[in-house]
Amino acid sequence: MRRFLLCLLAVLSTCWLEVRGADEPSQDFKTNRLQVLSAINQAPVNFYGQLQDQHGEALPSFVVPAELEYWDAKGQHYQKLTTTADTRGRFAFTGLRGARLFLMLVDVAPGYFYSPYEQGAYQFSPLAPLDSLHHPNTAKPEVIQFWKKAGPVSLVEYDTRVLRVEHQEAHGMMVDLAEFQKDLAGDLRVQVTYGPEVSVQSGEYSWRVKFSVDSGGLVRVGRLRYPFLAPESGYESSFEYEQKVRGSDASSGRWSEDFEDYFYVKSREGKLYGYVKLAVAVNKEFTQDGSSHAYATFQMSGVINENGSRCLKNLSPSLIQPPRRLRSR
Repeated sequence: MRRFLLCLLAVLSTCWLEVRGADEPSQDFKTNRLQVLSAINQAPVNFYGQLQDQHGEALPSFVVPAELEYWDAKGQHYQKLTTTADTRGRFAFTGLRGARLFLMLVDVAPGYFYSPYEQGAYQFSPLAPLDSLHHPNTAKPEVIQFWKKAGPVSLVEYDTRVLRVEHQEAHGMMVDLAEFQKDLAGDLRVQVTYGPEVSVQSGEYSWRVKFSVDSGGLVRVGRLRYPFLAPESGYESSFEYEQKVRGSDASSGRWSEDFEDYFYVKSREGKLYGYVKLAVAVNKEFTQDGSSHAYATFQMSGVINENGSRCLKNLSPSLIQPPRRLRSR
């Protein structure tokens, strides 16, 4: 109710100007309107946070800068603030009044990375949407995650690499994820199969691709801006995509000879993790006697950690390695 009355008061003050028909608001009106906005935006501001790295370890003793947005009768203002995290990485801004609190964290922790895209504002004003309001909790501080720029492990990073999948490989092609080469003892099985359905008129045919990992699994996640840490759980042993012949069913979408998407992968019973783009392009050629020849190309790009860690970004170029078979001898 209090929120509703405050908003109504602000709206009525604006409507009063229009009713008066004045070309320019009077100084008294301007002052009164700013006083209304000041009262609305002078909400209590209390914030409790904790600095952590990607492994959940606390980052102690760093200075945390912030800016507090507030309003008064003269307009909008920003107040610079600082505090220092304790030995558990915890910090707080309390006893303040304003509208929003901005944490300025990009250059806070030397040796660590903080994404500027994640640097947001915490809303306290009753004018803000209810679902965006921050609710401080001393027992459960807001976790602010940083990424360590240099770690103890190296990563294998791929640009796009291509392998050919022949039709006769009915049981699938096994791929070593760390080497990106065909290997019967590999991690990832790629199976491409073709169904009997064919549309002579459109040239469409049915096909299916299946990715599977025997000693781990995959999580389909799409393209992520910062895939720095593979999940601990949620992996499925396989993923399948099927393309059917549309025929006369226009609602079945566009027929395609391609599939691609992004996955977290886990293999070797948790000793290998990765974030990869998996793509398949199929090709089935028909001859006049009704026979056909089919093959597919498999592409992969991304980053692999074969050292038992879920960390997928060290942010240190010296620790990024190409696959071993591509390295200079």
